[in-house]
Amino acid sequence: MKKLAVLLLICVMLTGCSNTNKNLDMTRLHDEINEFCDNLKEIDSAINQITNVTADEQGLKTATDTLLSNLDLLKDEFAKFSNIDFPTEYDYLEKLADEAYDYMTEAVNAYRKTYRDNYTASMEEYASENYKRAYKRVQIIIDVLNGKEPTPQ
Repeated sequence: MKKLAVLLLICVMLTGCSNTNKNLDMTRLHDEINEFCDNLKEIDSAINQITNVTADEQGLKTATDTLLSNLDLLKDEFAKFSNIDFPTEYDYLEKLADEAYDYMTEAVNAYRKTYRDNYTASMEEYASENYKRAYKRVQIIIDVLNGKEPTPQ
């Protein structure tokens, strides 16, 4: 009987620790995702502030440099996002985070090629599609973590 009581006490303690660790993991995950989203908002705001583009060569170069610099920051944020260690029950989301980073990397490379080399509408469209795919994966991850059914688009 004494052994059973000790065993039950150990089980209760382990269960409590497990839940505490699970809660800490989820808190950490939510903090990392909130930081990621906040950083994306800042970068998006910086990109959207590129409005006074003059038609002269220097104005276009400055705007292009600013855009590409912010896209590089965006890619860096997606790299951090892909390195988030999801709690065990959400391990399957890590693949989506990796895909989001891959798509954003491809988008940034295509935008760089579009705006540094010879502009083509098809390359810009390719970049835009990869950009959308990266964000779609982030949205799916956020939906799943919030207990929502991901919506196809």
